[in-house]
Amino acid sequence: WNMCAKRIPDWPAVRLASPFKVKAETMRLEQFPESFQVDVERWISRATNPDPLDETAPVRALRPATIKGTVVIFRRFASVLVRRGIVPMSEMTGLAVFFDGDHFKAGLRCLLKRAPDGTINTHYAFGAAGTLISVARHYVRLEEARLVQIEAVRRKIDPQKPRTMGRRNRDRLDQFDDERNVERLLNFPEAEATRALANRNPF
Repeated sequence: WNMCAKRIPDWPAVRLASPFKVKAETMRLEQFPESFQVDVERWISRATNPDPLDETAPVRALRPATIKGTVVIFRRFASVLVRRGIVPMSEMTGLAVFFDGDHFKAGLRCLLKRAPDGTINTHYAFGAAGTLISVARHYVRLEEARLVQIEAVRRKIDPQKPRTMGRRNRDRLDQFDDERNVERLLNFPEAEATRALANRNPF
C-alpha cells in the first residue's frame, strides 16, 4: 500500500502503519557500559587478527559474517539479562558477566522459543550456547570446572533431533515434483539471457 502511494499519482495519500508498537528486545551495543563495548571490540580484534603464538587464539581469522553473527548474540544475550532484571545495566561490564553465577542458564532460558502448539524450540538457544561456550573457553578463559558446568547446561537443551530438512524447506521443494517446474527452472537462465539481449537497455 505504502509503495503504491509513492509510485501511483492517484493513490490515496494515506500511509499505513502497524498499530502495535513493539519495543526492540535487543539493544544497540552503544547502549551498554563502555567497558562492555571495549570488551566486545577486543574480542572482535582478536577474532579478526588472531595471534599465531597464542595457543588459545583462533587458528585462523573468523569470517566477517561469523563475527557479525557472534556480536548479535552478545547483544541479544546481554539485552535479555538486563531487560529481565537479571543483571543491572551498570554491572554489564564485559563478556565474562555472561558466565557469573546463574547468568548463563537464566539468559538461555530467555532465548527459548515456544511454538504455537506449546512445545519449546531450543534450536536457537542451543546454537547461541555453543557460540558463548567457545568464547568462554578461548577468550574469557574460564576454569575447566566452570566450563564443564555450563556445557552441562547446554546439553540439557540439545534438540537431539536428526539433522534433516525442515518442513518449510520441504514445502518449497515440493513444487519440483512437477516436471514442468523442473523444466522451467532449467530453462530459466537461457530464457532470461534471451530476454536481456532483446532489450535495448543493456542494463
